[in-house]
Parts: sequence; structure tokens; C-alpha cells
Amino acid sequence: MMTNKAKILIVDDEKPTRDVMARVLAPKYECLTAPDAEAALKVVAATPDLALILTDYKMPGDNGVTLIKKAKAANGALAAILITAFGEIELAVAAMKDGADDFLTKPITDLGELEQRVAKAIERHALIKKSAALEEKVEALQSQINPKEGLENFTGKSPAMEAVYRLIRRAAKASATGLVEGPSGTGKQL
Repeated sequence: MMTNKAKILIVDDEKPTRDVMARVLAPKYECLTAPDAEAALKVVAATPDLALILTDYKMPGDNGVTLIKKAKAANGALAAILITAFGEIELAVAAMKDGADDFLTKPITDLGELEQRVAKAIERHALIKKSAALEEKVEALQSQINPKEGLENFTGKSPAMEAVYRLIRRAAKASATGLVEGPSGTGKQL
């Protein structure tokens, strides 16, 4: 059965915590779970369309910040939210500098806020991907509108044209304004 739900990965070494978050988020998202960073990275590798990773900071093996770095290295389009204990807020801010998009503090008592933060992180990354795709399209269109300027667009190879190329290279180094004269159609614009 195909689903249009965004896929999220919930990583926490405490099974009850994973299960509660998955149950809360399941109506809107396809929830995958993992007990540690090692298992999570296998899920990231096997799920290229994963939209978000929601991970605890303290786990056996790699911590949540290291997991986020590795997961984003494997999938640059992945959104990430770090879950930290109340006293680790400075750590969470540092983690955001290292790739986390948001953080939540434990215990998570406002499940509505959890849903809202997950939705915002996924939406933000979807907009970033769309923006990057639009930039590529704009660059492609601009290259069609404004062909490359430079000597590589000239086709003449005669000694007279080589003299023109040398003159152009010398003039290009100057900071003065130049005037190119000639009949219409002779390539002055080029």
C-alpha cells in the first residue's frame, strides 16, 4: 500500500518514549523507530525519502548530535530535531549550529507542540529543496538568455582575428571604458 505521508525516524533508547512519539505522530506521518544511532543510520541509508529524524541526545553509542551529523552527511535533505534533557539547552543550541533544525526538552509534555515542531521542520526543508530546484532552473534559463560572454564565442582563427583577440585581452585589463565601432551585424555586442 502506497502512502503519501512523510517518513520520520524516531530514535530513542527508551522504547516507551519511542512508542508514545510514534503513536502521537502516526496519524500524519509514517513513523520508523530505532533504539540507537547505529540502527538509525541503517534506516537512513535504506530510506532515501526520509523527511526528518527526531533523536534523543543521550543514547548508548553515538549521541544525538553525532547521529544528526552522520545522517545529514548521508541525506542532506533530512530535517533533524534533537531532544535533550532540561539542563542541556546550551548543548541543544550548539547542536543547531552543527545541523539540528530544532530541539525539544525532555520530558515532552506538550504533544501538540511536538507535532507542530515536526511539521515546521519538514515544511522548512521542503521549501529549501524547492528553492534549490528553482535556483537551478533560473540558472539554466539565464544561461539560455545570456549566452556565455568571452573569447570562446568567437570563431575566427585568422592572423587578423588573433590580433583582435590580443587587443581585446589588453583592453579587458584596463579600467577605462571602451568604444567598439562597426557596421550592424559584425558582432560588436559579442
